Amino acid sequence: MISMGNYENLLKKYVVEGKPVKRIVRETGISRNTVRKYVRNPQQPDYKRTKPYGKPTLGKFTGVVDKILTDDRELPRKRRHTAKRIFERLRDEYGYVGGESTVRNYVADRKRELGFAAKAATFPLDHQPHEAAAQMDWGERFADIGGVETKIHLCCVRFNYSGHFMVQAFPGERQEMMFEGHRRAFEFFGGVPMRITYDNLTPAVKKVLKGRNREEQTDFAAFRAHYLFESDYCNRASPWEKGGVENMVGYVGRNFFVPAPRFNSIEHLNEHLLDWCSENALRVAACRDRTVGEYFSEEEARLISLPKHPHECCKTYAVKASHESIVSHETNRYSVPVAHANRRLTLKVFAFEVVIAAQDCVIARHRRSFERYEYVLDPLHYVPLLERKPGALLWAKPFRNWKLPEIFTAFQSALLDRDPLLGGKEYVKVLLLLRSHAIEDVERALNAAWRLRALNADAVACLLAQQSKPQNAGAAAIDMSRFPSLAAVRVTAPDNQKYNQLL
Repeated sequence: MISMGNYENLLKKYVVEGKPVKRIVRETGISRNTVRKYVRNPQQPDYKRTKPYGKPTLGKFTGVVDKILTDDRELPRKRRHTAKRIFERLRDEYGYVGGESTVRNYVADRKRELGFAAKAATFPLDHQPHEAAAQMDWGERFADIGGVETKIHLCCVRFNYSGHFMVQAFPGERQEMMFEGHRRAFEFFGGVPMRITYDNLTPAVKKVLKGRNREEQTDFAAFRAHYLFESDYCNRASPWEKGGVENMVGYVGRNFFVPAPRFNSIEHLNEHLLDWCSENALRVAACRDRTVGEYFSEEEARLISLPKHPHECCKTYAVKASHESIVSHETNRYSVPVAHANRRLTLKVFAFEVVIAAQDCVIARHRRSFERYEYVLDPLHYVPLLERKPGALLWAKPFRNWKLPEIFTAFQSALLDRDPLLGGKEYVKVLLLLRSHAIEDVERALNAAWRLRALNADAVACLLAQQSKPQNAGAAAIDMSRFPSLAAVRVTAPDNQKYNQLL
């Protein structure tokens, strides 16, 4: 390719001065083929490469990028890598030191070659801080929870103006989980948005009416009344009407859940999500000159104050305990103390917990099970029943996998070794102490009894009583002014030498 100056000089000689090609070649020193090319098809000089640009830094990583993109073709769209996420993985996992734009350009070219679909056109939107409005939506992603690939549901709340958002993970999209997600979002933001936009999700909408009118679920209306925000709903099958949170769900999925992260529990995952949302407030979004948090500070002044007490984010049911001291919810069973067997109770189902109450008094708390046909039993609920049925200790379901401190097992073995017939009943007496004492207190008493080799339930009960008895530094002196007649009485010390006569 010749320079622009040579290009201009060449055309002047040929067009204006009328010189032939041979003379122009002789005067300029430019090859005959080049001169002919430009005089026959005069265009602005443009160089066309015969082979692609070299990639000295990215070159040895292209195989990794190609494998990621090839694997992504087999995955759902929501689980695929973005160019930004591929760059981060190359930098953090493979030691890539090049620029992000190089990776972006290469990924864009490879995606076109692999036939990845392009994005559809949309409208740019303009929101104002005084609106203090937000959008809410659910998203689905996968994470490794306790070594098991688990499908989780993300409750996402995003402010329209600032783009500040909060995400929490739940096992499902039930109404109580939606309430819990809102409560956590309000506490995270430090206030309540004036208006929240939803699609026509079942936990909120009972019936879709004409236009944007909706008949809301009674419990959702009560939840709104507690926090005093307004609700707005998209038209049917029109998710673009809340495009901000729709895009945000994708952003979270691409930047946090690709590849699938590993956590011990959903609670552990949620802690990291909150930290990640806080860090996100420090970033500067595209086409903006300040951080997300700085824009949010303009909306924050318009938020509705949090109520004095948070809403009880649960579903409430009237239930009856069975003769086995069990109440049922969905397909699972939860225990209650045997004193409440065959009685009517109140079951409160929270996002991660099940609470059972009798006349406004909580009698049982359990982790909520999301399996099918699982028994969630607390052995302490059944301990009082051992007094009448000590033999059930070997066969009753609540005691099958009861994990007690090691001293309990050692004490039981010692009792059975000493008396195989009565040792089991003696151990049941020890367990019955758990009716009125904490496991930690009984554990300390058992350790003390073990050191004294006092292997029986009465000794453990005595040691428990000593632990609970307050230790006085000294007895208070008696006020003798109340007994003037005794003030002059003196008692002589006994003569212990008299006992030597008995030897």
